[in-house]
Amino acid sequence: MGRNGRQRHGACGISLENGVLNPKYKFDTYSEDTDAYTPGNEKYVGEGNHNMTVADVDDDGNDEFISATLCYEVNDEDKLMPKWYGGRQHGDALHIGNYDPTNNNFEYFSVHEHGDFGMTLMDAKTGEEAFHVSDSNDTGRGLIANTGMGGYYQMSSNAGTYVAYGNNVFKKVNASMGQNFRIFWDGDLYDEELDLSSMVVKAYYSDKTSKTITDYTVSGYDSTKVGKQTVTVHYLDMTDTFDVTVAEGELSSIEIASNPSKTTYFTGEQLDTSGLSVKLNYANNSSKTITDGFDVSGFDNQTVGTNTLTVSYGGKTTTFTVTIVNSELTSYVNDDFESYDDSQITLKSQTLTKQTQDLGPFKLTLGTSGKKTDSYPHFAILTDNGNKSLEIATGGMSNPSRGPIIEFGDSIALPDFADIPANKYLVFDFDALYQGDTSNVQLYGVTDSYLSTSSDKLTYDQYLSVNKNANIPIGKWVNIHLVVNSKKDLFLTISDKSGNVLDSRKVTTSGDKFEKFVFYGGVGKIQLDNLKIYEDKISSLTLTPPTKTSYALGEELNLDGMVAKLNYSDKSVGTTAYTVSGYDKTKVGKQTVTVSYGDYSANFDVTVNGISSIEVTPPTKTTYLEGQDLNTDGMVVTAVTSDNQRITVPAGYSVRGFNKTKLGKQTITVTYQGLSTEFEVNVNSVKSIELTKPTKLEYKYGESLDTSGMSVKAIYDDNQSEVIKSDYSVTGYDKTKSGTQTITVTYRNQTATFDVTVAEPVITKFEITTPPTTTEYYVGQDLKTDGMVVTVTFEDESTKTTTAYTLSGYDKNTVGAQTVTVSYKGFSATFDVTVKEVEKVEISDVTVEDKTYDGKPIEYSGTATSDNYNGDYEYIWEKADGTVLDSAPINAGSYKLVVKVSDETFAHTGSKEIPFNINKAALTITAENKSIAFGMNAPEFTCKADGLVDGDTISATYSCDYTVESPIGDYAIIPTDCTFTSGSKDNYDITYVNGTLTVKEAQKVEINGVTVENKTYDGIAVQYSGTAESADYDGEFDYIWQTADGITLDSAPINAGDYKLVVKVPSDNLEYVGSTEVPFTIDKADLTITAENMSTNVNSVVPAYKFTSSGLIGDDELDTIFSCEYTKDSDVGTYVITPTDCTFTSDVKNNYNIEYVNGTLSVYGSSYNKASKTVKIYSNHDTDVDCYVVSYAENGTLDGIKKEHCSLKADEISTIDISSLNIAENDSIKIFLWDNNLTPVEITN
Repeated sequence: MGRNGRQRHGACGISLENGVLNPKYKFDTYSEDTDAYTPGNEKYVGEGNHNMTVADVDDDGNDEFISATLCYEVNDEDKLMPKWYGGRQHGDALHIGNYDPTNNNFEYFSVHEHGDFGMTLMDAKTGEEAFHVSDSNDTGRGLIANTGMGGYYQMSSNAGTYVAYGNNVFKKVNASMGQNFRIFWDGDLYDEELDLSSMVVKAYYSDKTSKTITDYTVSGYDSTKVGKQTVTVHYLDMTDTFDVTVAEGELSSIEIASNPSKTTYFTGEQLDTSGLSVKLNYANNSSKTITDGFDVSGFDNQTVGTNTLTVSYGGKTTTFTVTIVNSELTSYVNDDFESYDDSQITLKSQTLTKQTQDLGPFKLTLGTSGKKTDSYPHFAILTDNGNKSLEIATGGMSNPSRGPIIEFGDSIALPDFADIPANKYLVFDFDALYQGDTSNVQLYGVTDSYLSTSSDKLTYDQYLSVNKNANIPIGKWVNIHLVVNSKKDLFLTISDKSGNVLDSRKVTTSGDKFEKFVFYGGVGKIQLDNLKIYEDKISSLTLTPPTKTSYALGEELNLDGMVAKLNYSDKSVGTTAYTVSGYDKTKVGKQTVTVSYGDYSANFDVTVNGISSIEVTPPTKTTYLEGQDLNTDGMVVTAVTSDNQRITVPAGYSVRGFNKTKLGKQTITVTYQGLSTEFEVNVNSVKSIELTKPTKLEYKYGESLDTSGMSVKAIYDDNQSEVIKSDYSVTGYDKTKSGTQTITVTYRNQTATFDVTVAEPVITKFEITTPPTTTEYYVGQDLKTDGMVVTVTFEDESTKTTTAYTLSGYDKNTVGAQTVTVSYKGFSATFDVTVKEVEKVEISDVTVEDKTYDGKPIEYSGTATSDNYNGDYEYIWEKADGTVLDSAPINAGSYKLVVKVSDETFAHTGSKEIPFNINKAALTITAENKSIAFGMNAPEFTCKADGLVDGDTISATYSCDYTVESPIGDYAIIPTDCTFTSGSKDNYDITYVNGTLTVKEAQKVEINGVTVENKTYDGIAVQYSGTAESADYDGEFDYIWQTADGITLDSAPINAGDYKLVVKVPSDNLEYVGSTEVPFTIDKADLTITAENMSTNVNSVVPAYKFTSSGLIGDDELDTIFSCEYTKDSDVGTYVITPTDCTFTSDVKNNYNIEYVNGTLSVYGSSYNKASKTVKIYSNHDTDVDCYVVSYAENGTLDGIKKEHCSLKADEISTIDISSLNIAENDSIKIFLWDNNLTPVEITN
């Protein structure tokens, strides 16, 4: 791909066909044949990047490719040609993709290092520009990507960063950048652009040397974190930092991605947002999820009920809800119910008598009056000792998810109870109280056979509220229903009045959970007391440190052998649910590692040792053949630490220096953590191979090749040898070909041969299994074997057909029966044929008449006929000497028409020749008469051709004695010859006739009336005034513009110079002659080019100098060449900008008298002059600063500091003498400027 107008540009499409590369398509701006630009392709020169991109831009199923702003395709004529052309020229970066959802086509992006520089976005299908921004400098780097800054995507280069909002709407958002690449760094859908392309990292050593390094690491950059960030560069145990800023994208909305893990709280409990994540939705239809950085408001931990909380981020909000509950332990029965008698609840139970007795379905009906407060019906199947074996619960306002809420008058079906073992009790407990309800809650069955009568009163389960000193009657069940609102492990104990623990159990919860405990009262009365719920807390975390506590720099932490235990009041429990922090593999020295579990932690110490060197045990294989890849099997890399530990490095090192195509010894470099070591390998090529022939060298016909016993030895360049077991090829053997065969063995382009012999097959039978189709012939007809099959049978009873036989015994000129013999390798077979006499035919009724040449093919008359043949005939045109023609003749000459029998059966024969002539036509060429004025050049002679056939054309040559000095009179025009531009001279008898040239005297005339005024160059063509006139001549005049030295111009002049206008009588006027010259001058215009005054900051790159011009005419464009002593290392101060020359886009420079005016470059800031040991400060405004000049030794230690107060005046240089600092040769100097508040001051332009 060519870079600019001085270079070639082209492309080639190469196909792989039958294993051969073939340059199928080619496009080139340069022609090898003419050593010049290819006609029509000149404008595409320079339309090439260092790269190209491929896509189906027009959705036609075929790919196009683009480089610079030129798109190629294979067109309908199967040629590689431009599809569209933008003319923006070369650049280093390009991208293609479907970035803009408002455009159905691909977008194509490129930067430019020529033309007006900058970057361009184009519709990849049509080549139409959607966006272009120019720049004053080479735009070598650029990128299009979606980085989350807003819009659909962004474009960035040193011409600026722009956000695209769709429909060709673009907005500049910040200054120049120059990145070329992007990465998907953190798992979201955005590209990150931490651009380190211009960063230089230097390492300084104790021997006062330094070197630039590239194997550093970078940390601290988070593309999802908005604001200023400090990026740390790491190398061994050294670090340095720099700051970057991450801008926020355009946020459209936020939503809850996942609710927090905890959504139920006791009153007074603090908010816990663990598990809460928020989805950020951007205007470009992208999104990302965050787990911190947002604000949560609206939490009220005192009001019981549902609490709505608001999440805020970037000016957008969303909500989620939590539930606040009372922090006291409560039962499902409120104390208000204690005043109601238990007799209000009547229920029936039945003792089971059958082993598999069906007790259902049951139906529950509530009364129809009274006030309902709550309902929680449930069934339980209990053994006689009170152990619960099955519980099925339905309904309840306190827990609606467990079943329906039961209203007055409702009937609900309860589950079937089937296959229940005997000696179990069905107990119904209905936890509901109704004020003023005198009816009973009845339990009815579908059939009466399973129930007692309604008057039977059986033992029933009584629901008691949990109060101190509650008496539990004999045979009563106590159900304690607890709501546990905690994420911690809790313990519950229930004791009687005497302190005896009735039950104790652990309540494990992972969220809100209902726990129910059933106690059987037993014999006697038990007073329930001391219901206690408590948390068993962790007291400490203890560690057994890991086995490994010493590490090499860069080595990962190894926790093998470490044991972490959580210590409770009565036990210790091992855990692996801990986190580990504090270890930094890039930091040398002693480190404290912290193991944490919740609020508890414990520590252990490790040591990271710096690596002083690395060692390598070379791989097993160190000798290679050309083309073989490096094999590192067996290689061991060992890191030697500063305390002489040797640690095997499993990975993370690099291996460089191997070139499989380079012969000879090679040094391979292994690098790890900036340290290197080497080992050697040898790459050889094979110079020859040697063979030990195989055991078997003689074969029967059809037997396969056997290479048993064959050995192939490769001889290398260094004369070492190796027996090759595989990878060689064996060719040249054909088991169907008898005789001696040369077999070739090939290995790495080297060959060796051996001979084998294949015996002739033994033939046992030879026969014609199918005779030929044709067995009857006419005299002169060749023998045909079509349809004949000849079969050979061998001794192994195999057969084959063959055509490699010979034929004998056939004579096509002898009439009668004949026997034809078929012979093959000493065997023969025969078949019979018959040859018949041919019938002769006399042909008549065809004639050809002689004619004179008329430019048309000759034709015959009539149709061939015969008395004894009614088949087809051939009509063959021939010259008289028998030369056969492709068609009927046109040109003059002697010919014949041959008419012959066309009989495919060969039963008839006969022909007739009809001679004829095409005579030449008569042609008379007459020179036409001409006349001229005396002294004029001879005119162009012409002629008239009489007798020329239509379509034939001629040109004649002439002779004439006339010259420009010849006197007045008549001169003969003699046609001497002619040539035919179409047709042939041989078709004519030609007669030539002379013409006459008459020379006569012309009248001279005087011309006046035309003037041309002098003027100054104004970009407009000069014009004459007046009209040419003469007293003796009233005809037309010619107006001819010429330079002063007589060079004729195509049109009136525009550029500065001396000229003349020649007015004359036209040259084709034979009666009059005369001319006049009108001289005039176009003077140069005055042009002033002034360098613009500019400013920059010290240590900045040389700016692009600018200029203004005065006196430039019309559309003339120019650029200016400057000189200035300023460089990036120059001191602060002022520098002269001198315009030294100028160039124009067109060749108009000679139209101007040019004056150049200098400008001034002001360089602001502070600088250190090593030679004079002074610091200079140059400001564009008045200000007071304290200047601190700090000297650093080569190893980075501080050498000295000097402070001086400076009252800076605008555009005046302040100089500080720092010779007192005793600065060494290799010291570095830093200058700090602060105001009275110790705030840094920047002196910039």
